[in-house]
Amino acid sequence: MTIKDLAAIMSEDTTYTILIGADQEVVIGKEDKALMEALGNVLVDHAMVNTANRLCIYPCMDLRRAAI
Repeated sequence: MTIKDLAAIMSEDTTYTILIGADQEVVIGKEDKALMEALGNVLVDHAMVNTANRLCIYPCMDLRRAAI
Protein backbone atom coordinates (compact mmCIF):
# COMPACT_ATOMS: atom_id res chain seq x y z
CA MET A 1 0.00 0.00 0.00
CA THR A 2 1.28 3.47 -0.84
CA ILE A 3 0.79 6.69 1.10
CA LYS A 4 -1.66 7.84 -1.58
CA ASP A 5 -3.67 4.59 -1.23
CA LEU A 6 -3.79 5.05 2.52
CA ALA A 7 -4.88 8.68 2.18
CA ALA A 8 -7.74 7.61 -0.08
CA ILE A 9 -9.36 5.60 2.72
CA MET A 10 -8.63 7.99 5.60
CA SER A 11 -10.78 10.88 6.79
CA GLU A 12 -10.22 14.11 4.84
CA ASP A 13 -9.02 15.98 7.94
CA THR A 14 -6.29 13.44 8.73
CA THR A 15 -2.71 14.70 8.85
CA TYR A 16 0.18 12.37 8.13
CA THR A 17 3.53 12.32 9.87
CA ILE A 18 5.93 10.53 7.55
CA LEU A 19 9.22 9.42 9.06
CA ILE A 20 11.89 10.16 6.47
CA GLY A 21 14.90 9.07 8.51
CA ALA A 22 16.24 8.79 12.02
CA ASP A 23 14.48 11.48 14.10
CA GLN A 24 13.35 13.29 10.94
CA GLU A 25 9.78 13.64 9.78
CA VAL A 26 7.54 15.60 7.46
CA VAL A 27 3.93 16.41 8.24
CA ILE A 28 1.40 16.48 5.42
CA GLY A 29 -2.02 18.05 5.87
CA LYS A 30 -4.95 18.32 3.47
CA GLU A 31 -3.63 21.61 2.08
CA ASP A 32 -0.24 20.09 1.15
CA LYS A 33 -1.16 18.77 -2.29
CA ALA A 34 2.39 19.05 -3.68
CA LEU A 35 3.91 17.04 -0.82
CA MET A 36 1.26 14.34 -1.18
CA GLU A 37 1.96 14.20 -4.90
CA ALA A 38 5.72 13.92 -4.29
CA LEU A 39 5.48 11.32 -1.51
CA GLY A 40 2.23 9.61 -2.50
CA ASN A 41 3.85 6.63 -4.25
CA VAL A 42 6.11 5.72 -1.30
CA LEU A 43 5.33 2.24 0.03
CA VAL A 44 4.14 2.04 3.64
CA ASP A 45 5.83 -0.50 5.91
CA HIS A 46 3.41 0.17 8.76
CA ALA A 47 1.35 3.01 10.18
CA MET A 48 -0.13 3.80 13.56
CA VAL A 49 -2.55 6.32 14.96
CA ASN A 50 -0.74 9.09 16.81
CA THR A 51 -3.79 11.14 17.88
CA ALA A 52 -7.44 11.23 16.76
CA ASN A 53 -6.71 12.71 13.31
CA ARG A 54 -3.00 12.07 12.92
CA LEU A 55 -1.40 9.01 11.38
CA CYS A 56 2.27 8.19 11.78
CA ILE A 57 3.64 6.44 8.68
CA TYR A 58 6.79 4.35 8.56
CA PRO A 59 7.89 3.95 4.92
CA CYS A 60 9.62 0.85 3.57
CA MET A 61 12.80 2.80 2.91
CA ASP A 62 14.91 5.62 4.35
CA LEU A 63 13.62 8.58 2.35
CA ARG A 64 16.74 10.67 3.03
CA ARG A 65 18.52 8.61 0.38
CA ALA A 66 15.63 8.21 -2.04
CA ALA A 67 15.34 10.05 -5.32
CA ILE A 68 11.66 10.99 -5.45
